[in-house]
Amino acid sequence: SLEKLLDGVRGTESFKKKSVAITFDDGYESTAIYAVPCLAGFGFPAAVFIVAGHVGGANIWDMEKGLEKASLMDWGTLQKNRKKGITVGSHGLTHRRLSELDSENMSRELRESHHVIQETLDTAVDLICYPYGAYNQDVILEAESAGYRGGCCNIFGRNLPGGEPYQLRRIRVEYKDTPWSLWAKIQMSSWYEAYRLLRSRLIRLRHCDIYR
Repeated sequence: SLEKLLDGVRGTESFKKKSVAITFDDGYESTAIYAVPCLAGFGFPAAVFIVAGHVGGANIWDMEKGLEKASLMDWGTLQKNRKKGITVGSHGLTHRRLSELDSENMSRELRESHHVIQETLDTAVDLICYPYGAYNQDVILEAESAGYRGGCCNIFGRNLPGGEPYQLRRIRVEYKDTPWSLWAKIQMSSWYEAYRLLRSRLIRLRHCDIYR
């Protein structure tokens, strides 16, 4: 589960090298209709990040850009899915770019969504997924203060022990992906991590006295 992965990143629990956590953004009704039964059949847990101010409504943020309307899960459906291994996290109150908001509105998005989900579903809300992947250090600090233990972003890659709990990386999976394309993405994430490690070491070497 994503919670166990988060504990592994924080170092409070170990997880296997090839562990996978599954996440869904926005809380679409189609996730409940198609994905949840399939996952439950295999015993796979998952996390769904919902827009707390639009539960039971529609994806207004997409419709404003001319995209197709899609229904969102209501609270009853979310509660039922929790019994099937689904963790509910926050995707903000109204799906706004948190890093572009003033401190008051950014705090409201984080805190009110946390409170609404926690009170309505009677569950802990440990995770935030930043809408549009938009976050900065101020957002991270406010998320921690609001009670979140971790946050998901849109940066491609894997998560390793000792990583950043408020910058959990993900690998995007789309409807057009095949088993082979998904395998390639996962392999690329390994290569990308190796590249990042090599690059960070080279940067440190550039500042070594030997090169001054």
